[in-house]
This record gives sequence, C-alpha cells and structure tokens, in this order.
Amino acid sequence: MPSKRRLRLPLAAICHLVLLLVAGLAAPMASHAAERRAAVVVGNGAYPSAPLDNPLNDARSMASVLAELHFDVLLVRDAKTADFRALLDQMTEHLQGADIGLFYYAGHAMQHQGTNLFLPVDLSARSVDEAISQSLSIYDVIDRMQAAKAKLSVLILDACRNNPFVEIDSSLAPGLGLVEPSSGEILIGYATSAGKEALDGAEAGRNSPYTAALVSALETPDWDIYEVFRQVRRQVREATNGLQLPWVSGSIENRFVIRPASYIEPVSAVESLPAAPAEDDELPVDRVLWQFIRSSNDPGDFLVFMSYFPDSGLVAEARTKLAELRTERGYRVREAGQPVPDPTDPAAAALADLNAASASVTAPEQPAGKVTLLATTGDRSPPWPLRLWPQALPQVESGLATQVTECDLMAADPDDPARIVPGVRWGLVNIRAAVRACAIALAKDAANPRLLFQFGRVLDMARSYDWAAHFYGKAARQNYAAALTNWGYMYRTGRGVEQDYGRAAELYRQAAKLGNLRARTNLGSLYLQGKGVPQSSEEGLLWYRLAGADGWTNAVTALADVYRRGEHLKKDERVAVELYQAAAQMGQTDAMSNLGRAYLAGTGVPADQMQAVYWLTRATEAGNEVAPYYLSQLQAEGVGMQADQAKAAALLQLAADRGNAQGHLKLGELYETGSAGQIDLEKAYFEYRLAQEGKQAKAAERLSGLLPQLDPAAVQRAEASVQRWLEQNGL
Repeated sequence: MPSKRRLRLPLAAICHLVLLLVAGLAAPMASHAAERRAAVVVGNGAYPSAPLDNPLNDARSMASVLAELHFDVLLVRDAKTADFRALLDQMTEHLQGADIGLFYYAGHAMQHQGTNLFLPVDLSARSVDEAISQSLSIYDVIDRMQAAKAKLSVLILDACRNNPFVEIDSSLAPGLGLVEPSSGEILIGYATSAGKEALDGAEAGRNSPYTAALVSALETPDWDIYEVFRQVRRQVREATNGLQLPWVSGSIENRFVIRPASYIEPVSAVESLPAAPAEDDELPVDRVLWQFIRSSNDPGDFLVFMSYFPDSGLVAEARTKLAELRTERGYRVREAGQPVPDPTDPAAAALADLNAASASVTAPEQPAGKVTLLATTGDRSPPWPLRLWPQALPQVESGLATQVTECDLMAADPDDPARIVPGVRWGLVNIRAAVRACAIALAKDAANPRLLFQFGRVLDMARSYDWAAHFYGKAARQNYAAALTNWGYMYRTGRGVEQDYGRAAELYRQAAKLGNLRARTNLGSLYLQGKGVPQSSEEGLLWYRLAGADGWTNAVTALADVYRRGEHLKKDERVAVELYQAAAQMGQTDAMSNLGRAYLAGTGVPADQMQAVYWLTRATEAGNEVAPYYLSQLQAEGVGMQADQAKAAALLQLAADRGNAQGHLKLGELYETGSAGQIDLEKAYFEYRLAQEGKQAKAAERLSGLLPQLDPAAVQRAEASVQRWLEQNGL
C-alpha cells in the first residue's frame, strides 16, 4: 500500500459509514414501494490465528451495492460465537416477508459430513463437537430464511478460503459441500467448486476475486440473477486462470432482475453526454462519474463529488440527492448491534456526513512489515521473489508512495510496463470502486496519461466502450503506450469505434515503437493475417521475435505454434519444443501443456512419459484447461503414474469445468460405457449435450447412438438438467 494517509475512493470510504448509516426501517422509493428487498451481510476476517485480509472489504462492498439496489442491509462485522447465535433471530425478523431475502458471507468456513459451517472469529474449538456448536450452520441459515417466507432466497458464500481450522479433526474438510435446497425458491452461489478453496485476493486491502466480479456484475442493468452468476463464473474462471470455478445450486421458476433499468435515475438535460464524442471533443470526467453515482444510496458518493468537482454544473443536483437520502429514503445499511437513528434528525445526518467525508480521505494504517505476492498477469507467472510487494510503501522523497493513487491500486493494468503498482487483472477489478477512484484521481491531475488510461480501462470493463475509447485516445495522444495498444484493440474489434484494421495497425505500430510488447505481438499477428497491412509472414514473425526476445511469453508461445503447425514458415517441431520450453519455464501455461503433449507423443523431442506427466501436471496446477484432459488419459492408463479411474474422471471433470468441451465429450463416453465406475446413460446424455453446446462435432453422433437406449422420461429429465446447468453456469 502506498502510504498511511492517502485518498481512498468513495466506495471504500463509505464502507466506514456502516458504523453510522441506518436504513432497515426506511421505506423504499415510492416507485418501488410494492417490492421489499432485505439482506444480511457478514464479513469475518479478524481470526487471531488465521486472519484474512479481504472479508471486511468484501462485506462492505456488497453492503454498499445492495443498498443501491434497494436492499435494507444488516451488516455484521467479525462475528463471534455469541453474535452468530443472536443473528439467527435477527435474520428472521429482518428478512420477514421480503420479496427477496439475501444472505452473504465472507470468511473462513469448513464442512463436516456434508454440513457447511461458517466460523466465528473467536473459534476456540478443540474437538469436532465444539467446532460445530460454535459455528453457524448453513442449514440454520436456510431454515431461518424459509421461516421469514421471502418469495426468493439467495445465499452467496465467498467462504472457501484457505482454512487451518480443519486440523482440529480429520472429519472436518476444507471448502464447502454442495448443498441442494430441498424446496422453495432458493439459490446458493458458491465462490468455487465443492471442496475447493477460493482465493482471498492477490492484494491485501482489496476484494476477493469472487466478490470483485460479483460487485461488478451487479452494476449491469436488466440482467436476471442467473445472468449475473454466469458472468461472475466466467470472470473468475478467466481471471484466476481456471484455478477458481464459482458454482450455483438450487433453482428458481421466476425471472428475477437484480438491477432493473427503472432503478436508474433518469438523465436530465444537464447530465446528458454524447454517446460517442468526436476525438477532439471534451468528455467531462464529472459527467461520466455522475452516470455511475446518480442512483447511489450512498451519501458519501455525493459528498465526495461536491468536494472534488465543486465547479460542476451537477453540484446542485448532488445536494438534492444528499437531502433525499436523509429524508425520503434514509440510509439503507445498518450495522448489527447499532441503534437505528432517525434519518430526518439533522444531528444524526450531519454526524454521518462528517464521518463519511473523513473516511473518504483517510486510510487505515497497514502493518509496514507485511508483504504479499503480486497477482500474475495473463498466463505468465514469474518466480515468487519477483512478485513480492509490501503492504505499505517506504516513505522516500519522490518515491512510489508519493505517486500512487487509489486509481492505480484499483485499476492499473498488469500488462502496462509504465504502471507503478502491481496491477489488477481484468476480471478482478471492482468496477464500482475503480470508476470512483479514477474520477477523483483525474479531478486532482486531469492530464495524467496513466490515470486517463486507467479510467478508460475501467470504462471498457463497464461496457461503456465509446467513453473508454475517448479516454484511451486522450492518453494515447500523449504517447502512452498501453493506451495506444488498448485503443488499437478497440479499432481491431469494432468495440466503441467503427472497426478499422488499418487504424488498429497504426496505433499498434506507435505503441510498438515505444517498446510495448503486447502491441508488438498484436502487430505481428496483423501482418501474418494481412489485416490492415499487407500480408507478410516475414514481417509478422520479426515482430513476434522482438516481443519474445524481451520476455513476452505469449509471443514466444505464438512463435512456437507457428513452427509446430508449419504456418508461414517450414514446419519444425524441434524448434517449437525449444520455444515451448523457454515459455514454460517462465510460467506460460499453454506452453507447459504443449510441451507435455510433445513429450507424450515424441514430436520434436524424444518421448518421455515422466516429462509429459511433469509438464501436464504443472499446467493443470496453473489452471490450464487443456492439460487435465490429456493428463486424465495418462492417469487412466497408468502411464507415468499409478492407474486410477476415479482420478482420471476427476481430471476430465476439471477440464470440462474450465471450459474444455472435449472433457464433456469424454465424460459422456465414460458414463455410457461404465468406465467411470458404472453405466449412467442420463449422465452420458447430459455430458454429450454440453459437449454439443461447446461445438464438439462428435457430440451429435454420440447422442444419436445413445437416444435409442433412453426412454422419453429419462431424456426429458436429462434435458432439464442441461438447461438448468446452462442457465446457471453457462459454458
């Protein structure tokens, strides 16, 4: 972290308001008075023997976004055993009769004989019975939610983090078991697969991957709850390289939209923005920020807006919004155990405002000696000593601590060589928080190209593509290489601008001249394809070589693929292997997988089963989706390891869960033949259908051979399972 006092964005600041904000008893806006939403949000991180950095941040982020979505939120921080016991009664009362009742938990958890247990921060168990009696059971939560008779109940569990408490007894297991609600309209969202561990977050003081993706997905209007969960699954899977796979259980019959478009305040004439401003036009940062906060239920958003944009034409409207929050709506977040002050009481409102303003510019002190490992970028994982980063930066004159902003911490690109912090992967950025942080940073330093690029990057993630292109352009015109590269990609894909390969090549070339390795690789690809530039294999390969020589492992792997396939030059599998070895040593997971397959087949290198197992295992452990498919074959045949059909099937399932449709096809064959342990034709149908959805050509043939063996009722059941799986999780 940069310093002990620094600007903190409104979201993080207003998280501190949970000590003061009140909401639960205030009536919702008149236009939505018929629908009641209520949530209980729990964040447990202060475990003395096993502290977690991010659950409190996660809980506060969720409380803030849920309040904006018209939930009355009861927030519980660092719950102890006694707090859990009291919470059950509070839940029934708080969620009573809601149209939607939501329970969110972030912290340590474990399972015992299929029962998921959420752990209090004062857990002092020496036996299984003590652990169970001190913890909060998921079944108790479900019972209380059902007793509250909400029309729809949603449990969101970011609770599978690395857990040392399982050492109490061998019957306790890490992660969570998959609970299927027996009745009612109940959905349960899990941060990762059953029995697996979720990540707490690459950087202390930020969100976990799951909650960052969830908060960002909840920003999108008119998505139903399944669309939200599907987006979260995709984002987390991609951002963690397949190491974390969120899951959903339960089902609902009715479509439920979390953020209806009607919840978004209408845009007045003074707020209106051009949909796609010309390159030379100005797009005011305050107007862009207003689009993201205008429906906020967070008074701190408007306080900070007035503070940093005092000359904005929207200040009067910000004052009006703040007054509305004090009177008509009141505050919607209340901390458990805190009184519920009268939202019309000027003294209470003034005190909340004062604390909000103070929290917005002051960050809590961080332990100076603690370090964290940086998040890796893309498929590349440099050695751990290169990824060490302190939580508090040294206080040195003109040092990094004097330059880093919250915008950097929230939105810097790990692939940007000019970044001044580790950076956050695309799918792990908390869009809600980052857009506020970068707008404030630009209010203080409007021409800074690094901040302009990062603001554009966040807008890009928020699907405001035309605005993103505008801010990329402003940074690019100052020769900021990462902005040139991202702007070029927008022209290449036609996102936010009219598709123009020539313009993309021009921007890539500018960035390539500045040494940007991603731009050099992308420019090489355009030459190989002949898009926007004359087709030239020689020129394209030169750009690959330049980027690869400077350590860009994606370029090294791409060049290896060219040699392996014999495209654009003479096929040479030996050279391909040499390049895969170089990229694999630097952590590129596709290179690891391809190297393992080369050793397995003896292409370009003498066949070596042990080396094949080694590299396929490394790629699997790093999250690659192809490697576990091939490793499963070795496991099944006992090549380089002991034969184990159950482990082979588990590896196939892992490949399928990571998005490899071949895994679904092979799983179908195992269930059809009984190789997975027993014949199960309905499961075979299920896997073949998912393979078919994943564009596997052989899936249709397998299905046609299977259908005569199934009665119509079995087909109907299996097809229903397929549709539910696709609806909840996607591919």
